[in-house]
Amino acid sequence: MSEPTSLREFARRFNAGDYFEAHEVLEKPWLAAREPEKTFLKGLIHAAVCLYQYGRGNRHGARVKYLSCHRYLDPYAPEYAGVDVAGLLRQLDRYFAALMAPGSEGPVPPPAGPPPRLTLRGE
Repeated sequence: MSEPTSLREFARRFNAGDYFEAHEVLEKPWLAAREPEKTFLKGLIHAAVCLYQYGRGNRHGARVKYLSCHRYLDPYAPEYAGVDVAGLLRQLDRYFAALMAPGSEGPVPPPAGPPPRLTLRGE
């Protein structure tokens, strides 16, 4: 598994809403990782990128990365490497509910509630 410090730094930046920098923190560990860690890290990166794209008003980018985030992280629920994967996915589902609703078009709708937070075991 990638260094716990990388995950802690990712969580710190993610929880601060610094999604682009959060994604950057895991880029090198992801490139060096082997399965099953590689797909897990890719899912976390996609979680950060979908929130980054949402904040930029990029409807298509946010939707695509939200869906891929789920595809990559679902197999790791409820927890993997100390990360509350199930909790993160529930929060993302709630946050993106309006964006993902059938027939949702036009400007990016406001989020449903506070932004998701990443919870690490013991923190």
